[in-house]
Amino acid sequence: MKGYPMIRVCWYLANIFLAISLGLVLYSAGWEFSTRSYLKGFSDAIIPFSDDPEEKVEAILTWMQHGPVRRTTEDPDALDARNPQDTLNYRQLLEVCGTASNAFVNLAQSSGLHARRLLLLDKNRQTKHVVVEVLIDNRWIVVDPSHHT
Repeated sequence: MKGYPMIRVCWYLANIFLAISLGLVLYSAGWEFSTRSYLKGFSDAIIPFSDDPEEKVEAILTWMQHGPVRRTTEDPDALDARNPQDTLNYRQLLEVCGTASNAFVNLAQSSGLHARRLLLLDKNRQTKHVVVEVLIDNRWIVVDPSHHT
């Protein structure tokens, strides 16, 4: 390798990128673990474990509508709408159908429910509204978290 400096540079760069990639993988694994732990603790606090699926859905909707006083911000667009901690704790984000649906799905899945987002489209295939479907007794039930129904 003494006679090939370009190969040596490429080898060092490849090792640096590999180390950075491994560091990012570890960071994302830690982030995922901490987020799941946060959501599990949060859902355990508001959703009784022994409730049946319908009662769990009602508990989440009740918490979203009548939960504790939540923070507000002058600029809700500055918040990360995909960050579970933000969507659960800022009033403005729980009023928007997309982020309210994200919050509901996160809580539902953390409490053992099968839930998924459902996009309601117009004739041009543009999203008009986002709701959630929850699997209860082998049927998908539509829930609208932004309207608490």
